[in-house]
Amino acid sequence: MLLLPFALAACSSSAQSGVDSPSTAAADAPPIHLQQTLIDKKDGQVPQEKLYRDALANCRQGSVPVRPLDEESAGKLGRTYIEAWYEGDRMTVREDRWSYDVDQMCLFKPVHRQSLTIVDAKGTQTIDLDRHTGRFHPDAPMRRAPQEQAPAPADDDLKAKVAAQLRQQGHADLMAQDAGQQTEAGQPCTRRRNVLEELCVWTGGAKWGFGTAVENGPYAMPQMDSIVLSAQPADGGDGQYLSTQKMTVGTRFDDGVFSRPSGIAMDKAP
Repeated sequence: MLLLPFALAACSSSAQSGVDSPSTAAADAPPIHLQQTLIDKKDGQVPQEKLYRDALANCRQGSVPVRPLDEESAGKLGRTYIEAWYEGDRMTVREDRWSYDVDQMCLFKPVHRQSLTIVDAKGTQTIDLDRHTGRFHPDAPMRRAPQEQAPAPADDDLKAKVAAQLRQQGHADLMAQDAGQQTEAGQPCTRRRNVLEELCVWTGGAKWGFGTAVENGPYAMPQMDSIVLSAQPADGGDGQYLSTQKMTVGTRFDDGVFSRPSGIAMDKAP
């Protein structure tokens, strides 16, 4: 869900990464680990969890057998739990999604879906952990470069032209505005806000090539070149809410997270 104003912020980032810089920027990146949660909300509630709890309440008013979900599973409904690991130019992202199904009326059972994405210099592996299948995409992942250089003047001109065009079209409120600095999960981030969304992007990794551009939208899978620590609708209303529960930088973890699990049948993308 890419928004133009956040893409505009990518202009300066792409200009910076185009400047000659040490090729070891990404390779020098320390171990980074984060745990996040993505939730869809409507009227302040998680729709899938509300649907389940309403159905359960109706079931308990009748005379049919009832098998509720355990409370831990019920509390995970409609949520995606994201865990990501970075080191050097490698990245692994695991996503766990929770929903529910029924064997028959009022007999509820949890449904847990798991996926894995592994990115390295050879390409990207997308793995369905439930079906034990995967696909290899031999595309070259984006290479990070230090983000400390000043943006090129030509890039400033481009952003100014696009901003002027938005104003002429009556969409000036779509331009992203810097909204200051804050911390999320103990990490520094810069806030960006427009009429639709507000997010905070990690600023602690510039020397390893992590920028503040969000080129695939704030709710996309964690990216090689930027880490969004929080995101939500600008008005605090209906939509997706991303939060970070934990992030560590420089703390070692098992290197096995960058290896494909055994027993996965792989196919090569066309």
